[in-house]
Amino acid sequence: MESLEKLLGDGRYSSLLVKSSQDRMQTELFSAVRDVSGFCSELVYVSTNKPYMAVKEGLESDFGVDTGGVYFIDCISSSPSEGDGLDGVSFVLDTSDLNSLLIEVRKQLDRIKNGGFLFLDAVHTLWIYNKSGVVARFIQGVVERAYRSRVNVVFFIVDMEDRDLLRKTAPLFDHFTRVE
Repeated sequence: MESLEKLLGDGRYSSLLVKSSQDRMQTELFSAVRDVSGFCSELVYVSTNKPYMAVKEGLESDFGVDTGGVYFIDCISSSPSEGDGLDGVSFVLDTSDLNSLLIEVRKQLDRIKNGGFLFLDAVHTLWIYNKSGVVARFIQGVVERAYRSRVNVVFFIVDMEDRDLLRKTAPLFDHFTRVE
């Protein structure tokens, strides 16, 4: 994948949609987070397909990412586990509830404005629970708010046979790349 720093680090705030195969998506995403964490300390990671604790542990152990600067929005865990350190994480209890997710994302965009990064791990997961037009409007709202907050956006989507979601979402981003 082209260097994120090259795509997004040109002094202006950009958005990137990355299409990947299912088996490469997590590796590519975690690599991107690692790369960005090397030059940016304000990151938000929206997890729509794994509990935040699994994502956090994978980033730390497999990719050497210091997750102290990463804020997680967990759309999978039904509730926090007892004893979890809950600083740096919020929970959206229903993945189909894009309004609640948008509220959480907006809070974080306002917090990290001026140079941070927002990652969303699986746009296609939102499509399981919502129509493609609804997901596209959600993404448009996030990308527009990110521009106003001067935050870079990196979203991942799995390569699918049905291209409806991709057709509706790809034009909303400044850059689009495929990971083969």
